[in-house]
Amino acid sequence: EPSSDEERCPGGRSRSGEPPDVESPQPAHNGAMPVTMRDLVLRYAADPQWAPAIATEMTAAIHRELPELHADEEVARGTYASTESVVTLFIDRVVHEQPLTDVEPPDAAIAFARDLVRSGLPLDVLLRSYHIGQATFFERWVTDVRATLDDPADVAQVVQESAASTFAFVRTLDGGL
Repeated sequence: EPSSDEERCPGGRSRSGEPPDVESPQPAHNGAMPVTMRDLVLRYAADPQWAPAIATEMTAAIHRELPELHADEEVARGTYASTESVVTLFIDRVVHEQPLTDVEPPDAAIAFARDLVRSGLPLDVLLRSYHIGQATFFERWVTDVRATLDDPADVAQVVQESAASTFAFVRTLDGGL
């Protein structure tokens, strides 16, 4: 195992060909290989506060745009639990290179949907919350990508890949509810 970053080859692999540990991901760019969405998910997810911070931002945006979800305390708590579970599922699928279009909604997301039904809120509120959450996630993601990458071609490639991936992921989750 290499002892320093200098001993890593392009793509974050060690000279022996081993990929980097998930705990200490290396960005894949040195001018020779394009950066991927997965490279950055690995990097950002290494910070244990990254996913909860995004889930908090997403929940706040959902509650701003759909105040009816904030009116009921149980539903308000469920919004965060659902959002955090979806973000965690997304990260897990990307990190483990599993398809984003072969997923079921997490238990917390299903419980959130049930809470909405019990509260008498229509299904379109639930679907709208997913779209608001996805838009908030993507806006934050693009900001993080731009702050991380210097090469405009890498930024464009990662943003394009991420747009297709996140939209497909949310569309799949919407269908599972």
